[in-house]
Amino acid sequence: MNTSFGMAAFSLLMLKSVANKFGKGTEKGVKVAMDRMESDAKTFSGANQVQVKSGYLKNSIKTRVTKSPTGNIVGVIGSSAIYAAIHEFGGLVQAGGSYMTFKGDFGWRKASSVLIPKRPFLKPAVERNRKSMKSNIIKSINTEIR
Repeated sequence: MNTSFGMAAFSLLMLKSVANKFGKGTEKGVKVAMDRMESDAKTFSGANQVQVKSGYLKNSIKTRVTKSPTGNIVGVIGSSAIYAAIHEFGGLVQAGGSYMTFKGDFGWRKASSVLIPKRPFLKPAVERNRKSMKSNIIKSINTEIR
């Protein structure tokens, strides 16, 4: 039997094992980081804090970790609430008819449009957790390959 072939096959198996553990560690690290971002986004801290009435927006914030078609590990944070984007980015809401009626701080009002100021809650959570994400990933990789 050729011992160099045996060593090469063994080395290849070891390399695949380390690569597999590296990938698992990266995925676990991204998951930890995304969970922290989700928790942070749900606190709605900051000057332009989103007001909580029912808690629907807060409870709709979710994260997931997936693999792209090219094999990259991708973390995604978002909200399924229909009004999440208007809070995150701000914008002009226009009445479907001639005017809309809504209850404000000073009673019922009619308007043809309402300017909603931006009250970001996702982007600040991502920014606050950007630095710790790298250390979470490195820590998870080191734990996995030991």
